[in-house]
Amino acid sequence: MKNKALAITLTATALLIGIAEAQAGWSLSHSNLQNGRTSCLTGGLAALNDNTSGPSIEVTASSKCKSKTVAGVKMTGTKSGKKGEIDALGEFMRFEFGASVILSSLEVAALFPRGEKGENRNEQAVVKIFNGETLIDSFILEATDALAASWSGEGTVNNLSPARDGKNDGRGVKKGAGHWRISGDNIFGASFDTLVLTGGQSNGFGKNGSDFGFVSLSGAAAPTNLQRTASTVLSVPEPTSLALFSLGLVGLGFLRRRGRR
Repeated sequence: MKNKALAITLTATALLIGIAEAQAGWSLSHSNLQNGRTSCLTGGLAALNDNTSGPSIEVTASSKCKSKTVAGVKMTGTKSGKKGEIDALGEFMRFEFGASVILSSLEVAALFPRGEKGENRNEQAVVKIFNGETLIDSFILEATDALAASWSGEGTVNNLSPARDGKNDGRGVKKGAGHWRISGDNIFGASFDTLVLTGGQSNGFGKNGSDFGFVSLSGAAAPTNLQRTASTVLSVPEPTSLALFSLGLVGLGFLRRRGRR
């Protein structure tokens, strides 16, 4: 009976986790954001792109949203500072979701290493995640070379367009957009409901500091609560089971004492 109950619990756990993981994902693109407004998007993700589900979302910016194109790659940033990018001098883009989510990918562009675009240092994109107003963690994507970047979170980084300005890169080398994609099952290793993008360090750069543009992101509903509930069921024995186990121990002790007599 005990084995049967455990098997049922394990099956239920697998089903719960499987349902959570099977939930349809969704995506958000720079093209979904409206130029000329500080509230760049308000609505449901299910109505965008090819999404079949998704929470509500509100995207706001420190100043009006502004799109731009670099080496054929379109992106969105803010209107102040370096137009169409998010700089390190107080600029940001904020993504507020109507439910707890995880991200499986994030794409940014116009992020260049030292020596490109006149940069004296590697540019950094800072990504912060929150639950409400509580900061969970902060992550950094840094362009370290024309084709390489470091990422302090989980997952992998791929270059989609070289981070080159085409000026000092040798004859015949074309300029690129500094376009990067971070991807993985859960690139932050945590669930959250608010994401903020801002520029990295400002010292050693021009008047706009370290800057970049938002291209896209994709994610899904966070499965954390379901997994936590399931593990709790497994780790806490039922009172009846504990009582029966205790009675068994008492009976075993009694039989041993009787056998000695």
